[in-house]
Amino acid sequence: MRIELKYPTLITDEKDNIVKDRAILDTCIGKKDDSSNLYHYLESELLDIGITLGTIELVFDKNREKICSLVSYNSPKKLNESELNSLVEETNSQMLDGYGESPWEFSYRGKLYYVSLCSEFSNIPLSIEQIKTNNSVKITRRSPIFTAIKKHNFEKIRKYYKKDHLDQLCQFGYPPIWYAINEELYEIAREMIEAGASVTFEKNTLLAACATNHSYDYPKIIEISELIISKGIDINQTLVDEELDSVSGYTALMWAANRGKKPLVELLLNNGADVNIQSKRGDTALTATNSEHLEIVKLLLDSGANPDLINDQGRNAVSELLWQAEAFEDANLGFSANSERAKSYIEMAEFIKNYKRIIYRDLNIQTLL
Repeated sequence: MRIELKYPTLITDEKDNIVKDRAILDTCIGKKDDSSNLYHYLESELLDIGITLGTIELVFDKNREKICSLVSYNSPKKLNESELNSLVEETNSQMLDGYGESPWEFSYRGKLYYVSLCSEFSNIPLSIEQIKTNNSVKITRRSPIFTAIKKHNFEKIRKYYKKDHLDQLCQFGYPPIWYAINEELYEIAREMIEAGASVTFEKNTLLAACATNHSYDYPKIIEISELIISKGIDINQTLVDEELDSVSGYTALMWAANRGKKPLVELLLNNGADVNIQSKRGDTALTATNSEHLEIVKLLLDSGANPDLINDQGRNAVSELLWQAEAFEDANLGFSANSERAKSYIEMAEFIKNYKRIIYRDLNIQTLL
């Protein structure tokens, strides 16, 4: 089944003038946004049905004499009214949050033109069709365990303690146990491991979930983290995600330091976490630490963190902090919060510089002795 949602679309030039020249409009017909896979962002129930794709293509609507954006999904079945309404609502939201608010461009005879939704039509599709297709598309249905975790439906979660459900990856490359930890369902996560769930997967480390969830219940965080570590995982595994460029290459230690979870930072360091691994952009656990957590900064420095490592902008830890402080001061515009944040970056930079002076002083004293 193919489900098509057609949206009104606006083409503008570099001066923000609406383009009506048919030759230019004809040029953009058939163009696709190759990065669009809107199904990634659908609600759990729609993903459980097996809906995929969500591609966007520019088409010409002959009846309306207009260029339109055609969003196409694949579905293993015809949706009922409630399911279709949910799909439309979710698509509308994504069109406005992403594609509608951030026009994409194409060139014609050396000039740039931009595609966006027509604001006068808001986010209401012009037409909605469910089309039966002859080609049978084999769709792997998403395990219901993901939705059960989201809803904290423990009885239903436990129905799917089977390998093919526990090790299934969602559209973003994460297994159910990641979401259990993210939802602070630590007992469920422990049961999953006991039922045979893998604690390793290519995209990231489960320890990052322990670091990035909103829980500061340290006894439970440490308990599940120790269980994960005991299974022989790579404690220095990094996040692999080109779409999250700013944090691609982050380790669990970087995340724990960033979120201010000192007990987890200590556990990771005690189990061999490398304090000087650099992310894609050159961040380390030290530079990932928020400026209000000086106790973590000291812990990392005591554990051998090198503040002189250079990031992709050519800055070390101190110069990066001072640069960020300056950026916050420039953006202050009378907001005291920004000014306080800038001060905290300067304090952290001074802390690191003073720490280095103490270390060098002690080294010189030992040399003299």
